[in-house]
Amino acid sequence: MLMGLNHDQFVLVQRGTKTIEIRLFDEKRSQLKIGHKILFTDLDNDKQIMVSVKQLYKFTTFADLYAQFNGAKVGSNSTDNIEKMVNDTYEIYTPQQERHYGVLAIEMLLCNQ
Repeated sequence: MLMGLNHDQFVLVQRGTKTIEIRLFDEKRSQLKIGHKILFTDLDNDKQIMVSVKQLYKFTTFADLYAQFNGAKVGSNSTDNIEKMVNDTYEIYTPQQERHYGVLAIEMLLCNQ
């Protein structure tokens, strides 16, 4: 599966710091299964990195998701609180999308490059 990532998030995945990708549980992401591969493309420079889906976690809200995982794992600062992480996420997804689809935490492992 192909997915784009903002540059800063791409770098964190590449370093192995970010191990959880946050997405809406939309039609595309509902097809994901453990063991599937995701090819992330850096939206700034088109570099790519492959990850394997280790685990999938479904949540009703971003707040529920962020209560489960610390900031560093999801690509935020380790000192960010849940409210800040939710507000940052609302810059990408709307509360209406969150209510409609629900949210997905994709736990991932870097594949050998």
